[in-house]
Amino acid sequence: MKLLLPILVICAVLVIANAELEEFSENAPAPYGAEAVEERACGNYKDKCGSYGNWRECCSKWKCSCYNTGVFQKTCDCGYKN
Repeated sequence: MKLLLPILVICAVLVIANAELEEFSENAPAPYGAEAVEERACGNYKDKCGSYGNWRECCSKWKCSCYNTGVFQKTCDCGYKN
């Protein structure tokens, strides 16, 4: 019985944190048009390829120039291929 109250408090905190996270993601700016789906698939909006798991595949869909910025980290300057 002594553990019931802390468990309920933890559950309440997690529910509140999840609600805040959902609200934040709904308010985030989203790209529009033909590029939107591709851009979301590649991860971060500003770094279309670097945050994507398979960055080479991603960069093949974009006109990108990618380079290493650190261990397991790529940075790409990208533009949508026409």
